[in-house]
Amino acid sequence: MTRKSLLFFLINVVLFSCSSETFKIPSKYDGLPRIGYCDLPTYKDKEVVITATYAGMQEYWSLGPVEHCEQDLSVDFDTRDYYDKMPEKLKQKLNANAKYFIVTAVGKYEKTDQKGYGHLNHLKSRFIVSDLLNVKVVAR
Repeated sequence: MTRKSLLFFLINVVLFSCSSETFKIPSKYDGLPRIGYCDLPTYKDKEVVITATYAGMQEYWSLGPVEHCEQDLSVDFDTRDYYDKMPEKLKQKLNANAKYFIVTAVGKYEKTDQKGYGHLNHLKSRFIVSDLLNVKVVAR
């Protein structure tokens, strides 16, 4: 290995090993599709692993895409049934004062024509969280 490639390798090891935001998706979820926000309708009512943004203001928060997406699915990030089981570290992150969050979660996308979701039922669909895997706080 040349000095230049050895130096490049060592810099990458140092940079990636120092990141507090790296995490591994537990092996029990290996069989689940890992999808983005725009793929949610394709996996309606099926358990998936999603990485998305979670942003809003006051009571009006919703999921959004990490990558560019033409669709606005208007998705509530529903943690009600999971909140008591959520690790304290992740609760603290979600309660931080942030511009937005990048969340990785396991759950199911649900959409009905009958009712809305979220505060005052202003959202058209929801992602029901069964396990929250990671929260990255993006500071203001």
